[in-house]
Formats: sequence, C-alpha cells, structure tokens
Amino acid sequence: MARKSEKESFVLTKPYLEKLACKIRKDYHLVLFKLGVTEHMNEQTYHDNKYDDRNAFNGLIDWKIKRQYEGKYEHDMIEHLKETLACVGRRDLCKELEDEEQRRRKQKEDEEERRREQANYEEEQRQLEEEEQQRREDERYEEEKRRRQQQEEDDEYEEQQRRQDEKEKQQEQEQRRQFEEQQQRR
Repeated sequence: MARKSEKESFVLTKPYLEKLACKIRKDYHLVLFKLGVTEHMNEQTYHDNKYDDRNAFNGLIDWKIKRQYEGKYEHDMIEHLKETLACVGRRDLCKELEDEEQRRRKQKEDEEERRREQANYEEEQRQLEEEEQQRREDERYEEEKRRRQQQEEDDEYEEQQRRQDEKEKQQEQEQRRQFEEQQQRR
C-alpha cells in the first residue's frame, strides 16, 4: 500500500485556505506580510470583501506552494501559520487551525484503520477460499480413492465369479465325462 508523501496536504487544502482567507479579510495585509508574501498586498482605492478574500486566498496559496517547493512539510507550515496568526492577534484562528489539524489527522487515522480492517478482511476471505478449495480437493481425492477401491473390488468379484463359473463348467464337464464313461461301460 503506497503511503502519501509528507509534502501532500491534508489540512491546508484549497477549500480550507479559502475559508481561512475569508476569516482574515481585515488582517490579510499583515498576515501575508508576516508570511513573506508581498505580491498580493497591492493597495486599491476601492476594496470590497471579494477583492480582499481573493487577494488573501491567492497569497495563502502562493505561500503554501513556495513552502512546499522549499521542501517544507505541512506540519511545519501549519506551525508557521499559527505563529503568524498569533502575532496579528488572531488566536481564534490558531485554535481553529489546531482543531482542523486534529480533525483531519483523526479522519486520516480512521481511514487507515478502515483500510487495515479491509485488508485483514480480504486476507481472511482469501484464506477461507483457499481452505475451501483445499477441502474440495481433499473430497475429490477421497471420492476418487473410494471409486478406485470400489472398482478394484468389483473387478476382483468379477474375477472370482469368472473363476467360479469356469470351475463349475469344469466340474460339469467332468461329471458328463464320468457319466458318459459309465454309460459306455454298461
């Protein structure tokens, strides 16, 4: 069974980062600055929530891609993100991120447990099938053995009958011959 690479994300998914971007809307300039992503901090005269959300989301995605490219593992990225959120006073989001990480980790462990159980079940089924196959082969072998034994007994009985018939014929012929000899003597 192939294991997922440690680089692959199971918490910092696009949907989660999109949700996080909506929550850091008013603080996104500061968060992105602390994360080291400056390309998405352009000032505009007119800001609306969708614009802020999009900039925050794109900045978080760029940050994640850059960190993955640098070979950082998701756990390290989560810790860095939590530190950054704590620095800008968003401890609520730190707690939420920890909860999400625990929930996803539990979900992953449950999936792995289900896979192990499924693999064990399939192995048990395979063993049962092998045992059933062996039982059938043993039954066929025993049946063939009984059939051969019965055939041998039948052949032996027929041979005995044939000998008995020959013996009776010989006795009958001997009796006739004796009878004929007696007839001739008289």
